[in-house]
Amino acid sequence: MILDSSEIVSNSNRIQKNILKIFQNHEKYIWQRNNQTALPKLKVLNNIKWYENMNVIKFMSMYAKHLRMGDLLSRKQIETRIKSKEGINYTEFSYQLFQAYDWYHLLDTYNCTIQIGGNDQTGNIKTGHELISKLKPDKRIFGLTLPIITSEKGDKLGKSAGNAVWLEEDMFSAFDFYQFFFNTSDQMVETYLKLFTFLPTNEIEDIMLKHRKSPEKFLAQRKLASELTILVHGETGLDSAIKCTNAFFHSDRESLARMTENEIESAFKGASTVALTMAPEMSVLECAVEAKCFRSIEDATSIIKAGGFRINGTLVTNPQEALVYGQHILSNNITVIRVGKKNYYLIKWMA
Repeated sequence: MILDSSEIVSNSNRIQKNILKIFQNHEKYIWQRNNQTALPKLKVLNNIKWYENMNVIKFMSMYAKHLRMGDLLSRKQIETRIKSKEGINYTEFSYQLFQAYDWYHLLDTYNCTIQIGGNDQTGNIKTGHELISKLKPDKRIFGLTLPIITSEKGDKLGKSAGNAVWLEEDMFSAFDFYQFFFNTSDQMVETYLKLFTFLPTNEIEDIMLKHRKSPEKFLAQRKLASELTILVHGETGLDSAIKCTNAFFHSDRESLARMTENEIESAFKGASTVALTMAPEMSVLECAVEAKCFRSIEDATSIIKAGGFRINGTLVTNPQEALVYGQHILSNNITVIRVGKKNYYLIKWMA
């Protein structure tokens, strides 16, 4: 799919915003824990700056001519695509030329001697190395590749695999982000702590030792989720994620009452939502029926009396109990009902 220029500009700006935010969070919440000195200022560049005034003839005649077709075709990723049923088009094939020139430009302008990428970028990095060796043979440059992050089953994590973890909150809330890493398996949590956090190795070893003694406390997962959430979403995002977690999983009424509308919708996004107006002396049964929690009054009465009904995390067994503001209706004019173990209903009370 070809994106129009406005979408490309928008995407580029959002990517840059995410990069800057993560680096700022790292310095503020992680680096400054143990360091008093400031980090060097980050420079984020967009390659449109050096391509917008370069025509294709100049690019091909001055730079592409230094690359041999045999070498370009021998890249593992290119070979695999050529042999695939879908094949490869020239736009995809030529990507390695542009990535090679990007490195050359960064070296020439900013003395960038190292390129880091996933190991699926090995071929593109080699192409850049070869271009630079032709144009600047006296320069020593280095390519560093990292293993692709996988799940416990060996599946790649990412958009193409259908299990992407988005950095922007409007696509993946701080609560969802926190929960994703909190749900990391015992088999992968140590690996992820070493890959994704800036914790010293000895601290990770200590965390894992405590975790293995009491795995039911999820100490390692909690630390992983906290470190990554504060890195990506900052202190406010982490506080929000923990508040939502306490409200959703631990029936914490105080946390529920402090949640914003966006946090509630994020934490209870699968819940049926209804807007109601409080009637004088409205009972628990009337509230449940109005919120369409049950098929009939008989079902409602039976399940409530049997102990399968909670309001804001508190068990309610008397269908005729009157609703009380501050208990059944929280200060943010929200009521969260749970029927059974997994069925949630959200009531927004109208003034």
